[in-house]
Amino acid sequence: MVKILKLLIEWYFRRPPVGRYLVNIGLAILTLVLNFDIGHVFSVVIEDIPISYQWARGPDLPTVLNYVLITLGLAFLILGLIFILLDWIDERKTTLKQRIIAIELKGLRDMDGPSLVSSIPAKFKGQREDMKIDLRQNIHDGYISDPTAALEKLRAAPTDLKRRLSSFNQSDVRVFFGGLAPVPMTFYLGSAIDDEVPVCCMDWDRHIKKWRELDEEDDDARFEVIGLDEFGVGSVEVVLTVSVSMKVDLVSASKITKGTPIVQLELKEVSFNCHWSEMKQRELGKQFLDVIGHLSNLGVKTIHLFLAGQSSIVFRFGALLDRRNIPNVRVYQYQRDSEIKYPWSVLIPSGGRKLPEIIATKVYER
Repeated sequence: MVKILKLLIEWYFRRPPVGRYLVNIGLAILTLVLNFDIGHVFSVVIEDIPISYQWARGPDLPTVLNYVLITLGLAFLILGLIFILLDWIDERKTTLKQRIIAIELKGLRDMDGPSLVSSIPAKFKGQREDMKIDLRQNIHDGYISDPTAALEKLRAAPTDLKRRLSSFNQSDVRVFFGGLAPVPMTFYLGSAIDDEVPVCCMDWDRHIKKWRELDEEDDDARFEVIGLDEFGVGSVEVVLTVSVSMKVDLVSASKITKGTPIVQLELKEVSFNCHWSEMKQRELGKQFLDVIGHLSNLGVKTIHLFLAGQSSIVFRFGALLDRRNIPNVRVYQYQRDSEIKYPWSVLIPSGGRKLPEIIATKVYER
């Protein structure tokens, strides 16, 4: 009963103000007119001293004015209820027309918790569809044991999303993404589905164990770009490291790309909680894309991308790439406990290449 009452109160106060105001005015007029004698509100005795309070009926109003005010109060009340009902019907039609698709990428063993689709705020209207992509059957001790099989499963996601979108106008669909999965898989998914429809990112808050919007203020922290001006035209391959949640293991990255020029994008203060601003992520994305464009203009053919960032950052950066006009991008997987810290990478489709590819790391110097 309490839950039902709470829902009714929330529903009432979510109504647009016109209907609610009319109802309030009508109730106020009727209350003043009727002015019932409600007797003692309370009556107590404290140390033989009686304390009481009474609200008595006021003087009678002239009959004609009484009827006029009652009629006016009822009119306001009924009109307000009609407005609320029409608003509810209109909202219901909108909800039935619109769709919310929640793409949840599950790729880590500790991902169990509230689903993304159930965590999308109520302010976003529409019927909700849960689009889960579960890679965990290919994971062993927290790492994907068969990245090729996982990537094959991930490749079906754009087709699945396109099928879901085909029955609706794009303006009626809002797509959300959230996930915890290996960086190369998340990056590839961002690059693969962004062409279908704009995507709103949410992220997993490890402290409260819930999905969250990117709703904090921008702290104005931006990437420091290191090494971009130290080489010019002629470099065929470049290592690009991006440090957001933690610093990239530059020593291990250098071992498998020996002699390749390195460009670094690094926040001055990396942390797991530096990404909760939508505006900040957009600005960091602009810096990332500017560097990719600059390297492309210099004639770079292959970018070895080592990215340490939160899921929403990784997905966003992948979605920013225009796969028709970028160099080859290999996104590396980091495994701290492995002898080879970066054992494989995903080659992102670009140019004439249509399919992603898992590339095992062949060169590693101890």
